[in-house]
Amino acid sequence: MPVAINTYILKTTSFCNINCSYCYMFGLKDTTFRGKTKVMPLEVMERAAAQMAALARQQGVKKVLVGYHGGEPMLAGPDWFRQSVGLLRKYGGDDVSFLFSMQTNALLIDDEWLDLFEQYRFGVGVSLDGPRHVNDRARLNFAGRSTYDATVAGLQKLRSRRLLGGILCVMDPRDNGLEVYEHFLSLGANHIDFLWPLDHNWDAPPASLQHPDATPYADYLIPIFDAWWGSGNGKVAIRYFENIVQGLMGAQLRLDALGGNPISTVIIDSDGGLEPLDVLRSGDDGLTNVGLNLATNQIIELYGKELFQKAIAGRDGLCSKCRDCPLMTVCGGGYLPHRYSHERGFDNPSVYCRDLWKLISHIANVLAEELRKSAPTAESAVA
Repeated sequence: MPVAINTYILKTTSFCNINCSYCYMFGLKDTTFRGKTKVMPLEVMERAAAQMAALARQQGVKKVLVGYHGGEPMLAGPDWFRQSVGLLRKYGGDDVSFLFSMQTNALLIDDEWLDLFEQYRFGVGVSLDGPRHVNDRARLNFAGRSTYDATVAGLQKLRSRRLLGGILCVMDPRDNGLEVYEHFLSLGANHIDFLWPLDHNWDAPPASLQHPDATPYADYLIPIFDAWWGSGNGKVAIRYFENIVQGLMGAQLRLDALGGNPISTVIIDSDGGLEPLDVLRSGDDGLTNVGLNLATNQIIELYGKELFQKAIAGRDGLCSKCRDCPLMTVCGGGYLPHRYSHERGFDNPSVYCRDLWKLISHIANVLAEELRKSAPTAESAVA
């Protein structure tokens, strides 16, 4: 039986109200957004809802995660979302539950949106890269002006109603990671995700690869880990660190960027196009265009596409270097798009391999030291 699909990303819109320089949708190699519908038509949404519910029943999936992304999804407007949720609940019926989330820049949040999120129990993630001088390097509007104040204002509105799901931050090794982390704490964040930049793969490697000992991304993250771990503050969740710790302890990981687990996420584009993991479009123009659309195809047909098979292959799809690595069960080759090259496809280690090794090894050493300190002495064992 194939890996079941339990997560969908709905590309609600194919445009945005800010102009992030690193955006994998609009700012890197892929240009397919230019021919997409600006806002997903409700007839496309209805086809999606019907097929998602039918496939969930077929595969025995009781809970389906639906993430609304863009572009900026809020540009579709609150009424669109009410109708979208209504369609999903209509087709889900009593036996398939849909759980909702949204990733947003938070610029448009007002009381109407807050009421909607509260009514439908949305988890809302906000994209923010750090303090103003950090955030404004990449996340400006189309006039070249700062988006920081408006994003933070939206974030605080979400916090005021306990609706903030977390902050999503794209790392830049030019910045001080600890400063960024402490800034997020000052904003009241209790869930933080640090993302490795998608503008690097083996066709466009980070500059640090020219220097044999450079690990700038690990060096960004390690002080954050040490502060987070040392604080013992269980109220602040950093998903990337939590998964590494769990993996080192032998647990199954639940993060698509670690552990080498199958990535069974389906993307439904604003025009009804069906794609594997959308971040793969960072590799090449049109890479995720597999020629399927809800108007003429069924979601299950994705299983017949080579790119989707690459995503769900998990550890079976790792290159030999990764399969032989002692950290394979934790790292899992890193995130799939970071393994890409035009010549070899995904048959490569992560372009961030060196940084991943240093970070995971550091965390392993910290855990080992914790265990050593807590081990019973001969005297205490006798007592």
